[in-house]
Amino acid sequence: MATPIIGTGATLKISGGGTAVALALNISHSGLATELQDVTALDNTTGYRDFLPALIDAGEFTVELLFDPDNAEQVAYDTDQAAGTSRIYVLTLTDTSPSTYTFTAWVTNRSVAVPVGELVTSTVTLKVDGSVAPVWA
Repeated sequence: MATPIIGTGATLKISGGGTAVALALNISHSGLATELQDVTALDNTTGYRDFLPALIDAGEFTVELLFDPDNAEQVAYDTDQAAGTSRIYVLTLTDTSPSTYTFTAWVTNRSVAVPVGELVTSTVTLKVDGSVAPVWA
């Protein structure tokens, strides 16, 4: 029987080590997307388009956080975006071995939400540069 994994305890570390990003509520990956090139020729008689796979876009990771302007890892997102710095990230899941995703990414967006009577949150978008290297335990 398959064993499901609980997200509680998962960590995202900047630069492949060090301290985990604090106060993360949710981390999601948009997934991989393969670009297709249309290779339908004029002599096509099927009435259907033909395609060949081209490049793969490794997508984006979105990190939803409880906002803490004094947290060094959260401040690093702003610093990296302003400086145009990419970093290596490691997302570690909670299974026994554990499974990991390692990727290099650029901070492309950081937003802050301040709702009345609720917690202040921040959302960071990390655009993957190159591939995502999963290690399934």
